[in-house]
Amino acid sequence: MSGQRNDAERDALYTKFAENKKLPLPEKQRLAYYAAKDYLKEFDQAGDEYAPEMRKFVREYEKVMKHFDIYSNYVDKKYPKAFETGRAVLEKEPQNFYVLSILAEAGFDSSQAGNASFNDEAIGYTRRAIELLGSDQLTKTDPFLNKEVARGVLNLILGWFIRTQSPAEAAAALTVAAQAESPYKTNALTYNLLGKESSRGSTQKSQPSTTKSLGTNLRRQSRRKC
Repeated sequence: MSGQRNDAERDALYTKFAENKKLPLPEKQRLAYYAAKDYLKEFDQAGDEYAPEMRKFVREYEKVMKHFDIYSNYVDKKYPKAFETGRAVLEKEPQNFYVLSILAEAGFDSSQAGNASFNDEAIGYTRRAIELLGSDQLTKTDPFLNKEVARGVLNLILGWFIRTQSPAEAAAALTVAAQAESPYKTNALTYNLLGKESSRGSTQKSQPSTTKSLGTNLRRQSRRKC
């Protein structure tokens, strides 16, 4: 009888997991996650036919929730919390492109708001994200629509950050931003920054502009929908 009861509980948990998993709603996904956790706690045994599927779902769900926490803190302008949660992820996943990119943006926005304490850290994250773009390791470009958009946004952020300390390198990054197929390719801001840095690092001229910010709305248009 005990074996039959265990089989019934096992089947009930799997059914609860499967039925909720197939519905792309936050509450249903949450229920699927807890059903999977309960299942693995009781029935994660070698040879179990459902366990691999459950483990994969749990890993992916937890990763998504970590990303959501970091993004939510960034959007809510809770920059210290965004960096705190982001660092924890990067300690285990140093090549996490999503987290590197969000922290690059969070660092910039924090600096614009008057808190430059994250500048050096954000520069490092921005460089690492750009390096990943140029490698064959990157399979997903979230939070950006594609590689070209990511290249434009990240190089613009890098160029802005290092515009004073390294004008020549800033000009090179801004040139990439101007060439990449992103919203900044035709935005006056890119050429305004590029003109200023080129005048410091070379004699190259650029289009004038009165734009004074990096254009948060443009960056939002560059992201995938959450």
